[in-house]
Amino acid sequence: MPNLNSYERSNCDQSGFTLIELMISLVIGLIVSAAVIQIYVISVKTSSVQSSGSELQDASVFGLQQLEKKVRLANLGNPINRIDGTTAKGGIVLTGSNLGVATTPYTDTGYLTRRAGDPTSGTNGWTGISNTTVPSDQLTIQYTNITGSPFSDCEGSAVEVNDIAIERYFCDLLRMIAVVALLKT
Repeated sequence: MPNLNSYERSNCDQSGFTLIELMISLVIGLIVSAAVIQIYVISVKTSSVQSSGSELQDASVFGLQQLEKKVRLANLGNPINRIDGTTAKGGIVLTGSNLGVATTPYTDTGYLTRRAGDPTSGTNGWTGISNTTVPSDQLTIQYTNITGSPFSDCEGSAVEVNDIAIERYFCDLLRMIAVVALLKT
């Protein structure tokens, strides 16, 4: 006859998870999940930064192509091939003297095309021709449309035949600071 004590004891020896084992397995699972989520968040942020950098690079390439196209037009329609600060209607506008438009007496000696750090004005201060007083690179060009058909200037406005277009390109310092700050985040 089977011993009843041994039968009862064998049923009691079967054990499942204890509460401590269950808690330890939950903690290990949470740690692994937290690590996976952290890796996912980092990869999403890295992807976002790379995408923004790529878009910025694409935009700058497009911008440089457009700028190159416009710089090639500089001095178009001017009978004088020389470009300096005194050439009337000179292609690269260096000073107000070569704008080719009547200014009541123009005495300023500041530069329209300059680098950051160059003086924005001469001895008399700057009045009216350029509105940039922040340290910024800028390029001012002008040309006459002698192509026989109208085309667009840098703002998209029509430049009719024999019209003079004056275009100023500059770096917006505040926008550049904002882009750099965005890329750092």
